[in-house]
Amino acid sequence: MTEASKSPKKRRRRWLIVCVVLVLVSTVSWWYWPRGDARFVGTWSLHRSHGLPSTAILTLRANGNGSIHYADLSRAPRNFRWRAKDNTIVMGGHPSLGPMTWWSAIAKGYRTVTGSTWQLVPLTVTVVGVSHDEIELDASRIGSSLNAESLRRIPE
Repeated sequence: MTEASKSPKKRRRRWLIVCVVLVLVSTVSWWYWPRGDARFVGTWSLHRSHGLPSTAILTLRANGNGSIHYADLSRAPRNFRWRAKDNTIVMGGHPSLGPMTWWSAIAKGYRTVTGSTWQLVPLTVTVVGVSHDEIELDASRIGSSLNAESLRRIPE
């Protein structure tokens, strides 16, 4: 009788372990699932016209995360979600973020702790041309926060 009563508990424990492992594997798979356009994934230096030096390093990862580190250290590094849509790259902001006041407060705390910040307001960049080593941007539509006319791939 005692062995029969232990059997259902063992089954429940096994099912619980199987469910936890399944949820863990699903979450990790979802997090690292490629979301970004493969043409844009990589590390890029931002360049202005007339051969001026690179102003920042932009990293776009396949899972949809990205970061920008400014060369002159005048601004804190920024982390963001990115997505490619038609001939544009949208960095930061997302319709599902909800009220920006909450996210602004969280981002301020994140900056205090880590020294970097999130790109909460979306920055849309129009892509004119793409090759393996360079992305040409439409300079007339670039916001002042990016300040670049082309992205050049940095070999890894």
